[in-house]
Amino acid sequence: MAPLACYTCRKFHAWADAPHADLLENLLEEVDQLKVSGHEAVAETKTSTIVAISDLLERIRQDQEKIDG
Repeated sequence: MAPLACYTCRKFHAWADAPHADLLENLLEEVDQLKVSGHEAVAETKTSTIVAISDLLERIRQDQEKIDG
């Protein structure tokens, strides 16, 4: 699995079958825990990675739809 920072790089080419959804779920849980702990500023630093992984998952879904017809 790639480091989280890779997801925000425009040149990152992720494997479609990697556990991106699991990674996103874990990251969202981490953000929730940070917010509950009063570390909202730190939680906010995760937003760009969350968006990048979400975008990647959507692109993978669209690519799969094209393949499936």
